[in-house]
Order: sequence, then C-alpha cells, then structure tokens
Amino acid sequence: MKRACRPWVERLPIKQQCILFSAMRGPDAGKCARVKRVVRWMRALVVHNVANGHYTRVGGNLPKAKAFARQAEWLTQHYVNHFAEALHVVARFHPEDATQRRAWGYLEALLKDVVPLVRDLE
Repeated sequence: MKRACRPWVERLPIKQQCILFSAMRGPDAGKCARVKRVVRWMRALVVHNVANGHYTRVGGNLPKAKAFARQAEWLTQHYVNHFAEALHVVARFHPEDATQRRAWGYLEALLKDVVPLVRDLE
C-alpha cells in the first residue's frame, strides 16, 4: 500500500507531523504567489503527489527568503505562526542539507520581521 507521507515525515514524532500538516493548507489571501510557491514546495517535501495535480507542483524558482517574508507579512498571524513552526520542523529534521538550509532561510526571514515567537518543538 502506498503511503501519503514521505518516509522522513513518518519517522518524526506525532507532534512534529501534526505541525507539518497544519501548514499544508495554503493561505486564504488571494494575491500571495510567493507564499503559495513556498507552500507547494513544503507540501512536496511532506506528502506524495498522488493526483499529479498542482497541489505539490512548485513551478519556477522559489522566491528569495526576504521576498517571501515581505509577502507573508500581510497574512494572518495565525497562519504565519503555523507555517513558521512547520519550516522549523523541516529545517531541523529533513534529511537533505540543502532543504534544511532553505527552510532555515525562510524561517529566519519570517522571524526577523513577521513572527514574534516560535514555540519550542521538543
């Protein structure tokens, strides 16, 4: 039987898995293409694209961290907090160094100007 989650996600404690799942939903704001691209990137890291649809298709280059954070600043704090926590999980636990570094870059950009605090994940 095929699984929905990538193997690295299945090895995480349930709390970190839930944090990732909470960020899978895209932002409600209509005009935030940079944020939506990063959301699709994260989905592709976490789940398999079983329908071959746009759900996990990134399309084009990912935005620079600062441009991503500038756009995220206009989203609800609730959504941004969930997404920042999920970036923290990817940055700490994803098996590929390049992916960890990219997640850290996005997280640091959010923490600098947008998110006042990310809860401890341990």
